[in-house]
Amino acid sequence: MRKIHKLGKWVSHELYEDSIGRRFNSCIQLLAKQHKKNLLWKIVTGDEKRTMYDHPRRKHSWVYPGQPTTATPKPNTHAKKVLLCI
Repeated sequence: MRKIHKLGKWVSHELYEDSIGRRFNSCIQLLAKQHKKNLLWKIVTGDEKRTMYDHPRRKHSWVYPGQPTTATPKPNTHAKKVLLCI
């Protein structure tokens, strides 16, 4: 059987139990504020882009059909970045 060329897949960053709880509580609080004060209409957005110094790339690999490819974890969102404003 011949090998096929596949692109590796992204694996989302790992969430710990305390992180899940904090995110859930934050969402509940924001929803409660939205129901009371229409909080979402007060949010202001801008057009800025933060670019990471180190940009990991997914790799291609030769595997047999049905076999998984290599997994590359997504980069840390809090890593060192550069702010670009246009």
